[in-house]
Amino acid sequence: DIKWVGCHTNNFQAGRENKKPELIVLHWIVGTLESCDKTFQDGRRKASAHYGVGKEIHQYVKEQDTAYHATNYDINLQSIGIEHEGGPNLPISEETYKNSILLVADICKRYGIPADRKHIIKHNEVSKP
Repeated sequence: DIKWVGCHTNNFQAGRENKKPELIVLHWIVGTLESCDKTFQDGRRKASAHYGVGKEIHQYVKEQDTAYHATNYDINLQSIGIEHEGGPNLPISEETYKNSILLVADICKRYGIPADRKHIIKHNEVSKP
């Protein structure tokens, strides 16, 4: 089950300028899912992701819209961003791994994205414009 949380309208762009998702960009929250909820609901942040994954899956931005997650506008237009609960002082739970695998597999299937390292990338692999 995916829980709709949404984010502030300043933190995403409606539509994708006729692009479709071709990549999935994986991120770490370095905190809890609840802290991610609060961050994306703050209109001063200019940041979001499509999903946040922990023991639950939260959705912040509709897939047909552009989340501001990759620090590269062109990558944002053609990717789905997924945040993950965890960090140096917050061990990553088995539920987080399991939910992430299921979500990524579902997105890949729906959009025809190859499930490989060329198309499922870490945020630090995104080159800045």
